[in-house]
Amino acid sequence: MRLGNWLTVDEARSPWQLPNTYTVKGKRDRAILAVLLGCGLRRKELIDLTIDHIQRREDHWAIVDLVGKGGHIRTVQMPEWVKRTIDDWLTLAEMTQGKIFRCVCRTGVVWGTKITEKVVWHVVKEYAGRLGVSKLAPHDLRRSWRIRADPIPSRSCNRPNYREIPGMQATVPARRE
Repeated sequence: MRLGNWLTVDEARSPWQLPNTYTVKGKRDRAILAVLLGCGLRRKELIDLTIDHIQRREDHWAIVDLVGKGGHIRTVQMPEWVKRTIDDWLTLAEMTQGKIFRCVCRTGVVWGTKITEKVVWHVVKEYAGRLGVSKLAPHDLRRSWRIRADPIPSRSCNRPNYREIPGMQATVPARRE
């Protein structure tokens, strides 16, 4: 018996590409989905993510000193495509410090200092609904990320094995057989 939902690489590509990148909300939503799909963060970790967490380590981007469930501190490797998506959002929102994800009102104005876990839930549900997937939750994106990750971390990162996907110009983990 299988609990929860998993996405294949092709299925994971779809929600990430749905947000309208010509709107402020679309850029933010795309960045949220990119972090969930590419880094496997929990909702709480995502809303607590600050600009200072993202650093260049050796030859890759990483989310460093991330405080996760149970207060555990970890480092998570960040694929280049996720970093580019976050940079697009930060540039548009004109943010240089603080939490990465903020509220966007209906008129497209960025406001506040953070978003809630409920906002993350609604973002995932909105794009899952557009795909016709009724039972997709934010943790399903983490679950999909985790089953493709190498169980033996290297260089203090959770996801050492990546490969490029044509059409996404994105780095995702190689699927384990």
